[in-house]
Amino acid sequence: MTYQAVTPRHRPFATPDRAALALHRIGHRVFPRGTTVPDDTASAALSSDLARMASMPLDPRAAPRAGSTFAEMAAPLVAEFLEPDESVDLVVLASATPDLLPAHQAAPSVLEALPGDPLAFGITDQGRGAAFTAVDLAQRCARRHGHRRAVVLLFDQALLPYDGPSDLSQRVDASAAAAVVLTAPPPDRIGGRAGGSGRGCQVRHQATVPPDEVLRRAFAPVDPEVLGNSPDVVLGAGVDPGLPVPIPGAHVVRDAPGLPSTGVWRAVAHRNDPGAARPLIVVDANPVTDEVWTFWTTGRPTRP
Repeated sequence: MTYQAVTPRHRPFATPDRAALALHRIGHRVFPRGTTVPDDTASAALSSDLARMASMPLDPRAAPRAGSTFAEMAAPLVAEFLEPDESVDLVVLASATPDLLPAHQAAPSVLEALPGDPLAFGITDQGRGAAFTAVDLAQRCARRHGHRRAVVLLFDQALLPYDGPSDLSQRVDASAAAAVVLTAPPPDRIGGRAGGSGRGCQVRHQATVPPDEVLRRAFAPVDPEVLGNSPDVVLGAGVDPGLPVPIPGAHVVRDAPGLPSTGVWRAVAHRNDPGAARPLIVVDANPVTDEVWTFWTTGRPTRP
């Protein structure tokens, strides 16, 4: 089967009053068992190439085991967290690990299951920052092309034919997927224009951050009205658990290691009191590369 990349339908460029996408819905699921065995020649060859480029040789003792591909993990999330009449403009797939069958692209299968005619992107080689990069990409595309609904699909794949990273924060203990649904706010009654451009989700990436400065630097770009309104703060496993959160009244949740791409978003989906109207801040870090990512929003998901 052949797939051709095509230019997306023309959409107007961003305007000053075009609103950022807001967090609408989020879900997470762990896939303890699968039925797909990675025994095809093309995937084996590609896995060998990827492992060699990463200086992580294949384990000759590792026998193929049944698992779930990214497409197989995405299918139940799409069915559960998207209604058939919710047309999708953009989908971004992001992961910190290769797919179970790396020679088989997941995007075509995912696109067939999504309502609408979305444009698709893939994000990899970002480690714990893959999800943040994906959300940022969705926001930028929405501002430029007027997208009204975007879906970010995140994946962790535990069945790897080589030893994983030695750093605890990058370890993958299970295969899992998360769906983050972003939507544009409804138009204002006055003038029919979308709300202010400062609302919705925002993402910031910072490099060369000293370990003891992670949280101070992570919260620095966040709007004062978010910091001063007792926000929910979700910290990924890349953040040193010994660092105090310098926000009075914050409701803090810390994610456990084992799911570098989806874990912090699992914590977002499962946090306490999902109906509260508090702002949300999500922070994760890579202690090996000294990178920090911050996501914040003044809105809450409408469906946990």
